[in-house]
Amino acid sequence: MLGGTTFLGRATTLSAVRRGHDVTCAARGVSGSPAAGASFVAADRDEEYGLAEVAARRWDAVIDVARDPRHVRRAVRDLGPVTAQYVFVSTVNVYAGWPYGSDDEDSERVAPLVGDWSGPEDYAAGKVACEDAVWETMGRSRTTVVRPALIGGPGDRSGRSGYWPWRFANPTGAHVLVPDVPHQPC
Repeated sequence: MLGGTTFLGRATTLSAVRRGHDVTCAARGVSGSPAAGASFVAADRDEEYGLAEVAARRWDAVIDVARDPRHVRRAVRDLGPVTAQYVFVSTVNVYAGWPYGSDDEDSERVAPLVGDWSGPEDYAAGKVACEDAVWETMGRSRTTVVRPALIGGPGDRSGRSGYWPWRFANPTGAHVLVPDVPHQPC
């Protein structure tokens, strides 16, 4: 698991450990500690060869949730030769028509980010560049790309996914006001 000490990476790690998988988290270790039962290797993806220690082993799978194409290019360069399957968690934001257009696997994507990640405005284009880097190095048969919409749950510090469950659990009256958008994608 590239990362694995916070939010989605941590939840993924916990799930894999509970299912009996041997999981190693390669992370800086500044956002938290790995889930109980997972191994930890200190790795800084901002460093050109920050994944050298894990690149010296063989892996059944690598799971990557990065948004910075530099990190992904380095990861597939170093881990591609020693990894059977590369799972990249992308986003539905890569679809050019999202949220109102087509969002199946064959839909048009936004243009990939050219250059380095500079901030949230690069999110969708950065994820496209990450997807492309994985496919170019790993090939389609050794790559799984997952494109979820909003991900929420334990450890989510964004505040994006907790409002409505909280609101329904803590109503101020008999009704809860919700947006009138019946055609909004779920």
